Amino acid sequence: MDCEEGEVIAAVGLAHNLVEIWQVPIAKTSFRNSDKIQQQVPMRLFQIVCDTRCITYCMAFYGWDENHGESVDSLSIAVGTVSNKILIWDVQVPNDLTVEKCSQKKVVSSIYSLEGHRGVIFCIRWIGGQKRICSSSDDRSVRLWKCSEENCEIYECIWIGWGHTARVWDVQWCMREGGKLVLISCGEDGSIRFWTPTGDDGNKKDSEKETTPYAIIPSHASSVWKIARNHIYPLLAAGGNDGSVKYWNIKSHLSDSCETKTMGGTIGTLQIPLDLRAFTSGNSNDNCVTDCDDPPKKRNKKAQQIICGVAIVHDSVVIATRAGSLFAYNFHERSWGTFSPWYHESHQHSKIVGECIAVHPSLKFLAIGCAGGEVFFSELGDNDVHCTTLTAASYCGVKSLHWIGDNDLLACHIKGIITWINLEKDSSTVSNQFPRRGTPMILRTLDMRSKGVPISFAYNECQKQLFVGDTRGNIAMFAKIEDASANVIECSAQVIGAHGREHVNCILPLSDSRLLSGGADGCLVEYHVECGNPSLIQKALSSSVQNFTSVIKIWSQRSNNGEMHTIIGGFYGNIFKVFDLTMQREISSAVCGGRNQRLLDAALAPFCITAFVGKGDSNGVNELHVHSSLLKQPTIAIEGEQNIDYFCFQNSIGLSFQGDTAYAVSIFHSLVPGRLFLLAGGNDCSTKLVKLAYSNEKLKVTRVKNLPIFESCSRATCYSTSPKSRCHLLASCGGKLSMCFYRLQDDHEAPQQDDMQCCFIGAAQQSKSADIDQRINAVDACYLNDTFHVVIAGDSDGGLHLLIVDDQKQYPKSIIPSKLLCSGIDKRPILCVQLLDISNNFIAVLGNTGGEVQVWNLGKVPAGSIAEYSPPSSPIHTYNPHTMGTNSISMVPLIHFGKSRQILIATGGDDQSLSLCCFQINLSTDSSEHDATQSILSNQRLIVMKGASTSSIKSVKLKMNGDDCFLYSIGYDQNLCVWKVPSNVYTEVNDGEDIAVSLVDERQIEISDVSCMDVVALHSGSSILKCVCAVVGQGLQIVNHS
Repeated sequence: MDCEEGEVIAAVGLAHNLVEIWQVPIAKTSFRNSDKIQQQVPMRLFQIVCDTRCITYCMAFYGWDENHGESVDSLSIAVGTVSNKILIWDVQVPNDLTVEKCSQKKVVSSIYSLEGHRGVIFCIRWIGGQKRICSSSDDRSVRLWKCSEENCEIYECIWIGWGHTARVWDVQWCMREGGKLVLISCGEDGSIRFWTPTGDDGNKKDSEKETTPYAIIPSHASSVWKIARNHIYPLLAAGGNDGSVKYWNIKSHLSDSCETKTMGGTIGTLQIPLDLRAFTSGNSNDNCVTDCDDPPKKRNKKAQQIICGVAIVHDSVVIATRAGSLFAYNFHERSWGTFSPWYHESHQHSKIVGECIAVHPSLKFLAIGCAGGEVFFSELGDNDVHCTTLTAASYCGVKSLHWIGDNDLLACHIKGIITWINLEKDSSTVSNQFPRRGTPMILRTLDMRSKGVPISFAYNECQKQLFVGDTRGNIAMFAKIEDASANVIECSAQVIGAHGREHVNCILPLSDSRLLSGGADGCLVEYHVECGNPSLIQKALSSSVQNFTSVIKIWSQRSNNGEMHTIIGGFYGNIFKVFDLTMQREISSAVCGGRNQRLLDAALAPFCITAFVGKGDSNGVNELHVHSSLLKQPTIAIEGEQNIDYFCFQNSIGLSFQGDTAYAVSIFHSLVPGRLFLLAGGNDCSTKLVKLAYSNEKLKVTRVKNLPIFESCSRATCYSTSPKSRCHLLASCGGKLSMCFYRLQDDHEAPQQDDMQCCFIGAAQQSKSADIDQRINAVDACYLNDTFHVVIAGDSDGGLHLLIVDDQKQYPKSIIPSKLLCSGIDKRPILCVQLLDISNNFIAVLGNTGGEVQVWNLGKVPAGSIAEYSPPSSPIHTYNPHTMGTNSISMVPLIHFGKSRQILIATGGDDQSLSLCCFQINLSTDSSEHDATQSILSNQRLIVMKGASTSSIKSVKLKMNGDDCFLYSIGYDQNLCVWKVPSNVYTEVNDGEDIAVSLVDERQIEISDVSCMDVVALHSGSSILKCVCAVVGQGLQIVNHS
């Protein structure tokens, strides 16, 4: 409330049903004038306390706003309490407020008490006045309250909305077309829901009326804490638990007909014109073709218009019906056009049943596939034109058509057959119109060797490769098709069950060696393709797409900066969504009618359009539902307001990371200068691979890839780099004692859009009967030689496992063999491990929940089969630096002494202490010698720094910079510390000499629930320029330390 000039009166709500009134001066002069600094300090005038004392979770004010037309001395307060009630009370503030006239404390009584919620009330808001209130609660409901017209002293619950599957954190309101009220809520289930409350029109009052949301936006991976709407523009912002804020254009959600602004007009629900003549087929089942001798079936009383295909081409949508009609709707002119029938009267008989259409790239004519195997070619003209029919006599049922360039057409038949049709241009004319082309002819027939129906395809023109997907989840590859001489060509390679038993809806080549497909299982599958003799296609990586139940289409779109973006379209329940995989943002969404509608086409250039066809009305009229949203939308002028460019906003702010606590992180250098990779796993069962670019000491996230979801949480990650094969071995481990391994190709010559080539190579599960609570808690890997890596892992049963992994091998049945070094019987859970290669001898160090540290000499590990390796029977050394669990270990090699090597080990524990242990180890040259007597420890020195943190230490990391050694540590108190380790820790010292580890830097980390840290050094020549620290917990934070 404005008071005197230069002053504002502010009301502040506190947790115990308490409101404070403050006088806030507005500075008129610069604060550089020290004499006036004291005059700018806000002053509390008094407190207002409600006599109903309780803990409040939310509070809403109404009044003190001239726009509401209320008196400036009236302030109404609605309070949501922990006792499931809503309290309403008033505060009277005099116009002539001064400190002298105000007492320090006032007690008022609540006027209204609203009861009905069955849980804590998290949000409450006034709706355009004092007559209505909306609220959300722990009971998963959204409610609307209204002041009774019969008794103004009573508020009644007139509507309840159910649909959220978890707690509802926030609720907003707005008005849609026609002045109807819309409530928007968000909750712990990660969704934003739109509601149209009933019983709010004054004619109906039913407190038991319950409805479900009419639109849902799957926003974040987990909780959406807050939403905010713009009162002028249809923009909604949502802040989630994953650390990101996302913007949504909700204009289509607020329209009665789901209309969206595009190209100067609106597109919504359209009635398709009636056929000029009725469809004469006698089949009641329109998808079947019957023999002439079959008895006639019962005809419908009214002929239903049957749509056989829809195609979106530039600014129009073309529709073909089985009765032979061709219609086109122009988005610019907002009108229907009618073409000549796609077949003539002479062709009209009982077996002509149109199934699909494909418009030629020239937009001059189209092809229609039929259930009898015929393909009709018809010009898109207004007059009677030439129409040609081609029949594949041996094959029935053309289910889809696809153009390859200007002259070739693929017709996909049932039972895995594809006919390649060629339309060679007549040399006597230069016209591109179809009637002057040569007669269509079948060049060759392709056989997928599958009983499924081919429904999707992709053609690599450079490599002359055709990829086809069918209705049974299979992918087939045809290599060098144009060079083949046989009439019937079988596929040269195939992947069976790439999408289980679900449809392969779309295929997109990413490069000559990579392929991407999307299916009805909601997954994207990447493939590795090899051109040669024989040709090869292998399934590399399969990952489900968040908030997609079915992927329908895949596009490639070049952005303004020339970067290629991969974009997918698909369903989430009844919502069709378009999503940018490269930028990880949603482009548009459209609510369809579920089973009453079917998706016919979706296009993206330069705007996104999706078309659905509904059942229509009783007169046989079909409805076309078109949704569109521009990708490059021009500035929209709103009357009386400034122009706004919707796309000046990013879709999201911040990196959308794990939806729950992240437990593990690994950050490492790429083989390509100027970039880093980060691998993180979390409690939400996800593992994310992030690419970061750095230049001029600045880091930027450029790519995020989601690896396949774990059955349980991902507890540990690691990497190992192979310079020979120019790739990184990645490991992610978690519940049921499972470990998954991936190959990340890291080539200098890889195209910019293909620099996240990650494929699954195998998994290791230590026990088929493992419980979900049995976990791999720690893992580490080292490069062995050629393409082999040594991996060691510790589990929650105290077991220590060793694996030898080949990064270039696809393991049979995806199973990687392992060897158990020590049994988990009567052993404490292993919390951390590290592996170190010293002169081809591998040293493993582990820590457990008892504060114990064990040092194992694994000796020389053979490349190849793990069966050839003879493991050690016991550790060479054990010591106890902590009284509680050893959470983290870091180890670096130091000085050579002939066949001996000095090693420095740092640990952090639950007892809030750090330890440094330095010793010299004698390494055996005989690979068969693994006993403790063969590895003699000497010059052992142990330093324990008690009270190094105010909480348990979660992670430590040692880094060498020349002769200097630095120790990074972080605890649950979110304090990142950097310690300098003196050289006399690992050099000869006199007895009694002090060894002092000094703290050189510390800083507070913003993310909470810190669980892990990793550090990578950026070098300038032989010295370290700075270190990059990646810390995970409730999110990810990257810190630079010089």
